[in-house]
Amino acid sequence: MDSDQERLKAQLLEKLSLRLDEVMASPTVTMTDIENVVAEFQRDLGREVAEGLLRLKKKTRKES
Repeated sequence: MDSDQERLKAQLLEKLSLRLDEVMASPTVTMTDIENVVAEFQRDLGREVAEGLLRLKKKTRKES
C-alpha cells in the first residue's frame, strides 16, 4: 500500500508542478484574471486529488 500512496503522491505532485507552470505562464492583467486562473487551478486539481484518493481507498478496501 505504501508504494500505491507514494505513486499517487508523485503523480499529483507532477500534475501540480505542470499546472503551476501553466498558471505562471498565463497572461494575467487584472486581479479578476488572476482569480479566475487560480479558481480553475483549484477546481481541476481538487478533482484530481479527490479521484486519486477515492481510487486508492477503493483499492485498499478490496485488498482487506
